[in-house]
Amino acid sequence: MPKTAAISLSRLLPAALLAALAVFATAPASPAQPDAPPAASGPAPGPMGGPMGAGGPMPGGPNGPMAGPGSGVAPPLAVETTTLAKTGALRTISLPGAARPEIVAAGGKVYVLYLDPASRAFMAAAYDADLKTAIAPPRRLIVEDPVYGHPTDIRIATDGKSLFAFYEKANDQQGTASLWGVRLALDPSFRELSGHAGPIAAAPFHYRAQAGEELLDDPAPLVAPGAVYVATRLKDALTPGGRAAIRVRELTPDLATVRRTFDIDLSGALSGGARTFALLADRDGFPMLAVPTATGTGFAPIDLAVPSDLLLVSLDGSWRIRKHRVLAPGQGNTLLSPMGLARSGPDLLVAYREIVHTPAPLAEARSVVALFGPDLRQRARLVLDATPMGMPRPRIPRPVVAAGNGRIYVGGETQLGAYLSVYSQLR
Repeated sequence: MPKTAAISLSRLLPAALLAALAVFATAPASPAQPDAPPAASGPAPGPMGGPMGAGGPMPGGPNGPMAGPGSGVAPPLAVETTTLAKTGALRTISLPGAARPEIVAAGGKVYVLYLDPASRAFMAAAYDADLKTAIAPPRRLIVEDPVYGHPTDIRIATDGKSLFAFYEKANDQQGTASLWGVRLALDPSFRELSGHAGPIAAAPFHYRAQAGEELLDDPAPLVAPGAVYVATRLKDALTPGGRAAIRVRELTPDLATVRRTFDIDLSGALSGGARTFALLADRDGFPMLAVPTATGTGFAPIDLAVPSDLLLVSLDGSWRIRKHRVLAPGQGNTLLSPMGLARSGPDLLVAYREIVHTPAPLAEARSVVALFGPDLRQRARLVLDATPMGMPRPRIPRPVVAAGNGRIYVGGETQLGAYLSVYSQLR
């Protein structure tokens, strides 16, 4: 999220809670952007995948979505910390001042992309499988530019050969946002291999979006045979009665071409408008989503305040709902932002936020990672960190999880920066 300013909720919330919520409202901040190139659209498609498309490398330069190492001083390398020792982590490292880490683990290495708020740029770093050695110093990858603004949210995925990154840029002064995609080398160079030559989509920034308009923050990627998908949300009321709709774009594996765009109405499974979700292919290769579903109206029209369970929705090859079930019940609290969804052998891993509403509304924000067995019953649950919401400008946790190298990796945020931890197993 970019710079923050207080939301106008004085008529809805007690004054004591306004400061705690201020971190979630976005202040206006860079010039207008051109419309995104049109993408093919149509009804719900056939099975996942398709022929590979031809595409060339993505243009660089100061106004392109990517840039090489910046001229400023990179954030410091990770240093040892004991923040998560109580959870049984083999090792935890910190990224001072960093935010919003994303993790991919493959080939005996761990690849991390994270936001450096000071320079408003996304950085990339690589570590050995045990997080003992930084293989290369952080590299500045995605930077602010005068046309499209600064990067805000990023999500990554891999096919074991390349790293696919989808991210939002926000032009705060114009209240506009754009969605970008790039394919990177899955090695410590993070070399740009290909991507979309310009924004994939353009929309109002989330604080200006109206009902039915697309929200480009936190785009969810899914890599499939012969295709790469990225999904966003359509704005609607978050409370029961809101329409839960997402927008999916299928791209060629080089990300150069959007083959088609289609909307999916998940209201048959979800209650309330679509909130941030994660995508993963199930064991049969079909898409599934971890996504919040509203269980009450809450006390304010923001996602933190609307009680919700965490749901798993299974889709078929045409992206129609097959089945759904509650993964984790909120029990009056708010479970949301499942930023991480990964498979570790037969088990499913989910990382999400929990907003605790007792003894008072918005009492505490927690980072949670849960492990579910093949029967989708919860086998383990770790609370990685907890932030009292009453403290000045609290950083609301954004946990992620990845599996690879025979290990489980989690990442999150504290008031001082980001952290990464490695586990042999969760219990």
